Amino acid sequence: MAGGAAQVRYANTAAISYYERVLPLLSPLEAIPTLLKLGKVLELTGAWKKAGARYQEAFEVAEQIGDRQSQARCQAATGDLLRKQGLFAESNDWLELARSNFDEIGDQAGVGQSLHAAGTVAAMQGDYPKARGLYERSLAIRREIDDKTQIASLLSNLGIIARYNNDLGTARTLMEQSLEIRREVGDRWAIANSLNNLGVVLRDMRALPEARPSISPRAVRG
Repeated sequence: MAGGAAQVRYANTAAISYYERVLPLLSPLEAIPTLLKLGKVLELTGAWKKAGARYQEAFEVAEQIGDRQSQARCQAATGDLLRKQGLFAESNDWLELARSNFDEIGDQAGVGQSLHAAGTVAAMQGDYPKARGLYERSLAIRREIDDKTQIASLLSNLGIIARYNNDLGTARTLMEQSLEIRREVGDRWAIANSLNNLGVVLRDMRALPEARPSISPRAVRG
């Protein structure tokens, strides 16, 4: 719990310390999510190799106890880590492996997560049609399971793709839809992100009077 609280505050050094200290006290089943959380914090500090090692450790534990869902989660985490390092081919391989495994065990949220991450890999490579297709497939799943946080994220991503394609009207609509959901959910960081993205689109549309309040402190407070 202390590690999680530190992670939320971005107190990365403290979070790493708490997670590492608790690991010897945990059962294999309890250790897996803690290793995954530890890996994410290590990513934030730029410790790529250490993060990858923790994901591998979590995978090995999951394999030993026959936990296929956790194995797929570890594969997805590895794929996302490789994306952040610009290793796109390797990232795609891991994400596809995770998607296939999630699909086999009927974990639709996991399938949606893998498709979402693969869409971001495609977007980072400039393959916007592929990115849009992957995002739309993930969005359909997220809507089916009513995951509002991820629905908003995907609408935002699709809006960014539309902006890259100079389809500013569509970009604005998608970003406004994303902002509405994020305000409903109450995620202040995500709201600020949506306001910033929407402000950029409105600027590109030369709608400056509308763009300015989108990025004001009052707007961020929702």
